[in-house]
Amino acid sequence: MASPSSSSGSSNPFAMGAVAINASTAQLISIKSHVPVVLDLVAANYGTWRTFFTNTLKKFGLLDHVDGSVDAQLQVFDPEWTQIDTCVISWIYATLSDDLLSAVIQPDDTAHSVWSAIATQFLDNVVQRTSQARQQLHASARAT
Repeated sequence: MASPSSSSGSSNPFAMGAVAINASTAQLISIKSHVPVVLDLVAANYGTWRTFFTNTLKKFGLLDHVDGSVDAQLQVFDPEWTQIDTCVISWIYATLSDDLLSAVIQPDDTAHSVWSAIATQFLDNVVQRTSQARQQLHASARAT
């Protein structure tokens, strides 16, 4: 969570440094109203899901929980940050297909580690699909 600070004395709540939502508010948010996509390995909807999710995190000032800019291990003694991180993890889990959830869920996950595991699942699949497509292309070129 962003630390409370004002941006050059500005009263603009959208200015850089604005405080993110608190844990009590985060727990009340229905993530499916903000991310209406269930991420699935076979649905090819990672880009759509990621866009919805990233925009939601930006909207609530919580992008730092997934982008790696804050080390969750250093926040372990900040109960507010930890509660919000746990809430973000729950949001992510709630928007995954059962198969994908089984593939990425780990004990002691942080929002960043789950986010990274999901990205890895899809980036690895892109590399694999690209390799398969190239093999098929070369095979069909040799056949002609």
